[in-house]
Amino acid sequence: MKKDTLDPAKRKEYLKMFFDYLHYERNYSPHTIRGYLKDVEMFLDFLESEQDFKVDLLILRGFLARMQKKGLSRRSVFRRISALKTFFRLLKRKDLFDEESVFLITTPKLEKKLPQFLYQDEVTQLLDFEGLSPRDRALLETIYASGLRVSESVGLNTKDIDFKEGLIRVMGKGRRERIIPIGSKALSAIRDYHAVRNPVLDKGAVFLNQRGRRLTDRSVRRILDKAIHELAMNKKICPHSLRHSFATHLLECGADLRTVQELLGHVSIGTTQIYTHINGDRLKEVYNKAHPRA
Repeated sequence: MKKDTLDPAKRKEYLKMFFDYLHYERNYSPHTIRGYLKDVEMFLDFLESEQDFKVDLLILRGFLARMQKKGLSRRSVFRRISALKTFFRLLKRKDLFDEESVFLITTPKLEKKLPQFLYQDEVTQLLDFEGLSPRDRALLETIYASGLRVSESVGLNTKDIDFKEGLIRVMGKGRRERIIPIGSKALSAIRDYHAVRNPVLDKGAVFLNQRGRRLTDRSVRRILDKAIHELAMNKKICPHSLRHSFATHLLECGADLRTVQELLGHVSIGTTQIYTHINGDRLKEVYNKAHPRA
């Protein structure tokens, strides 16, 4: 018998299952998980308003059309489709749903936005800022030194750091583990931070808040925003910009694309290739400033 209907009585079960999948199996960031769960909840609300829990391509298009009428951006539509496809793939894997037509929904083309990054002298200015606490300096040094995602940095455990070899073990998206170098300055900053923090709070995590709990993604953003504000840097950046800066600077200094892909933990080299555009823009900027006939 074809399974193409969602049971409204199982709403909480569906959402709990989806959360567990995103968190434990896919290792998505809390921000992504919240967004995906909200998208699926909105779709379930739509089915309830339509009083029709039979799901196919037509009902999916109707849901997206309603969202677009409300002024949803193309990027938000893209994410919503991605969330729903991920949700239905999970249900299919659990043998709770097998309507194939929902996977035929097409995603809108997005303009490729080049990621925001800091120039090398700006990174130096940030990391050498005297107003940083030992913890905040260690955190920002680590993100930049190894190109970590924010979720990877806050999830880092002390046992994951090999101080002798200068390596760290990172659990990335999709529970994919990678072992990557970490610079001597970041290691030194971590040692300095751990030397002054309360040992009673030490529960294995590298970076803790004042209550002895792991830092959150939001805490990392606040730390960076505060430093940027105090430095009066005219830059609109986020913690992920340090990861972008890491990749950009490696390419500028001669690293090959495959190596950068491995360090960043990208499955596809196509994801990494966006940094070649940044690198090209940087070369043009230097050329235009330096060449007398530019």
